[in-house]
Amino acid sequence: MKTDNSFNKGSYFLIGIGGISMSAIAEYLLLCGATVIGSDIRESTQTAKLCELGAKIYIGHKAENVSGASVVVYNSSIKPNNPELAYAKKIGLKIYGRMEFLNEISKRFKVKIGVAGCHGKTTATAMIGAILSANNEKFLMHVGGNVVDIGNLYFSGNDYFLSEICEFDRNIDKFNAEIACLLNVGYDHADCYKDIYEIQDAYLSYIKRAKFGIVNGDDEYSAKTGLPCLTFGLNDECDIYADDVELKNGRPSFTLNIKNDIPIKINLNVYGLHNVYNALAAAAVAIVLNVPKEKIKEGLENFKGIYRRFEFVGKFNGADVICDYAHHPTEISAALKTVNDLGYNNVCVIFQPHTYSRTKALKKEFAESLSVAENLFIYKTFPAREEYDADGSAESLFKELKNAKGFFQCADDVKKRLQQGVGTGDAVLVLGAGDLYDEFKVMLSKDGQGS
Repeated sequence: MKTDNSFNKGSYFLIGIGGISMSAIAEYLLLCGATVIGSDIRESTQTAKLCELGAKIYIGHKAENVSGASVVVYNSSIKPNNPELAYAKKIGLKIYGRMEFLNEISKRFKVKIGVAGCHGKTTATAMIGAILSANNEKFLMHVGGNVVDIGNLYFSGNDYFLSEICEFDRNIDKFNAEIACLLNVGYDHADCYKDIYEIQDAYLSYIKRAKFGIVNGDDEYSAKTGLPCLTFGLNDECDIYADDVELKNGRPSFTLNIKNDIPIKINLNVYGLHNVYNALAAAAVAIVLNVPKEKIKEGLENFKGIYRRFEFVGKFNGADVICDYAHHPTEISAALKTVNDLGYNNVCVIFQPHTYSRTKALKKEFAESLSVAENLFIYKTFPAREEYDADGSAESLFKELKNAKGFFQCADDVKKRLQQGVGTGDAVLVLGAGDLYDEFKVMLSKDGQGS
């Protein structure tokens, strides 16, 4: 479906186009009929898809790549000295940061919905999308992950703009939602925020700018907005709450209670009790939009999840291999609880830290969350945008973990160790937001054991 807005004019150059969020923007622009050019440091499934859709993509960053572009959009990880960004500034092109450009896109829609929080943004946003689809709404959904059977972008019309809102580099300050949902507040991005109070301030400012706020009434820092907001949680003082929560083969079910309405039973098809909160947040947004509770139930129960969010990717030596994006101590604890509830004989946990600054700032919390893993291994850090820091390295974390049985520098060493240590009835849980996920996908596909 093509849009009828002004984005079909001009040529757009996206720096870091292969990133999940950026590639979704590129896909939307292509749907608009725009000329899309971009660059990234390597080829990926995302760049391949965009090329098939008509984008021109350069591998490597060079000033001459920008030739012919009228607008430049860059990802938060792009440094000021990037040759393409520097050249665009030099010749006076119109330049947007990723979140600034998302905010521009959102202005073409009747209602803007943003989902923020330290954990669960992608899943909760996609759950809202599933509900809107069940109710036959016309909307755009933009997420930082790949939704099963959908991908990172869904577009059916210009009524609702729905996106997760990232807090990194204070991107959250650059987006104005009319309906602003806050899932939780935790300390993260130590390279951007000095403490939890500073990140809390960014979240609360986001809520204050909205026409309607929705917050987690059980979360210590989210609930302290001082504003009249709709609340969700597990206690009956919240406007929307769940009770009778239980697990069925790792998948949660609960009774959804909406004030002044008849309760309704919800059976989720995704794993982990933490997804009850994501579902409640999605339900709260849907209630603000006057979606009938039967359609809320239909959407939530039809939701199949996000790739790399407790994803079963195949088998190794007869053991289930599960990959989860968890790269923060709170997320790690949730993933470990979920896998331990599934009754495996043995769970081998491999964690890849993501960025040195996060590991350094939260090393004590990482050590605490990982301490419950009986068969734990640490993999080398995925640095993302950062330079090496010994104090925040995977090696330094490994030394803090008395229960860690090994440290790996390459995927082949992981494979050799697993061949000796796991079998039928066991699970391998791969944690982290880095490239170990891709290594496992390649490993399993070569062995013919991938999903």
